[in-house]
Amino acid sequence: MPARRGLLKTGLVLCRAQRGFTLGQVEGEEYDHEMAHPPERMVPTAEHCLDGRVSPRGIPCLYLASNIKTAVAEVRPWVDAYVSLAQFKIVKECRVVDCRAAKSDKLAKQHALIWSDIAYAFSKPMSPEEPHLEYVPTQILAETFREHGLDGLVYESLLNKGTNIALFDPKNADLINCGLHRIRGVNFDFELADNPYFMTQHYPEIEAQIAGREAQPEEVLEDAQATAADETSE
Repeated sequence: MPARRGLLKTGLVLCRAQRGFTLGQVEGEEYDHEMAHPPERMVPTAEHCLDGRVSPRGIPCLYLASNIKTAVAEVRPWVDAYVSLAQFKIVKECRVVDCRAAKSDKLAKQHALIWSDIAYAFSKPMSPEEPHLEYVPTQILAETFREHGLDGLVYESLLNKGTNIALFDPKNADLINCGLHRIRGVNFDFELADNPYFMTQHYPEIEAQIAGREAQPEEVLEDAQATAADETSE
């Protein structure tokens, strides 16, 4: 694992997004306004921590991203949704393990395959139905890294071209600003995963082909019956 270790230097600025907003009042106005989440919402605390890719429920972990678009993509907002988007600055040099896919041909094939599986486990999007079950393998890996004295880990985002960073101790980065953003559009990229099916009444040419194939056994049967009748008459 030494070849996989890296450093996050003091002063590095990273991004964090959280869906939603907080209602608050502007001085001189009567009605509440949508505002970015306050610091106590953007900085994770034990009482507000749900199960995550790196940490189980109740154990705070600071999830960050290398750029704004990756941070926003990771929270999977919908069109016209609000997202509170913040920047954090690393305040202590952090030792991290790089869980991204292997790029070097120098790695032994077996090691490359193992790290490829680890990379995908940390990067793949999880279903919202039972995340606490799907997160268990990566939570165990993260705890192993923590026990080896590491401060966090780095993994790729499959939702955007960027990198995700998870810090085991949220105190290793300071919140420096936060603003509220509205999502104006969402892009989807997809491919066919299985063969399509067709309702034949809307495709006359397909229906004709099927009808032709179905007629063949009947024609063979008629020929056989005619032959039998001829042989009987003889």
